[in-house]
Order: sequence, then C-alpha cells, then structure tokens
Amino acid sequence: MRYFLMILIVSVLCASPTKLQAEENFNSGNYWLDTCTKDDVRDELHCLGFIMGLRKMSQALLSSDLYFKHDSEFVPVQPICSPLGVTNGQMRDIFIAYLKDRPQLRHEPAHVHWIIAMQEFFPCK
Repeated sequence: MRYFLMILIVSVLCASPTKLQAEENFNSGNYWLDTCTKDDVRDELHCLGFIMGLRKMSQALLSSDLYFKHDSEFVPVQPICSPLGVTNGQMRDIFIAYLKDRPQLRHEPAHVHWIIAMQEFFPCK
C-alpha cells in the first residue's frame, strides 16, 4: 500500500500541466481572491477547504524547523496563535482583506501570504 501511494504521489507531481492549469495558476493569490469572493456555493466551499487545509498545515508545521521563500529570502515559519473560537470563515475574511490590500503581491503563492496574514493578525505573545 505504501509503495502504491508513493507511485501515485510521484505520478501526480510529474503530470504535465493541462491547458486550464497554464491559464490559471491555482497557487496564486489572484486565483484564491477570485475563488473566495465569488457568490457561488461551490467556490465558497472550495475556498473554505483551502483555508482549512492551510490552517491544519500551519498547526503541523509548529513542531518543525521549516522555512518558506518570500521576496527572494527564506523566512522561518512562525506559529499562528489564533484565539479560541476563530472560525475558518474569519480566517477567509482576513485572507481576502490581506490580498485586496496588496494587489502587487497577488501573483505570488497564496499559501505564503496566508501565513503572513495570519501571523500579522494573530501573533503569538
């Protein structure tokens, strides 16, 4: 089973991009700002799924010494200390506001800007 999973992951990562992927960068802030602000239930669920995944990822990264690349330099992943009760919807709203306020950065990877936005709004004290 482990061998099959490894082959599946490598196959997905090595697959050539489709025409749609070439036209839309699913990793960019532009894509996620557009998706997260559409008035469509499917897009809203897609956006919230993205936010939930990033939130879980950030929790998993707390126990590691990882870095991400931002503005041509490597920045350590800092913890995000959101108060109890903060919803994925609130995090979506913060992320949308962050992207709207920084149009010059929206072509960059969205996950990097999500981390920066959450660290800005929910710093650890």
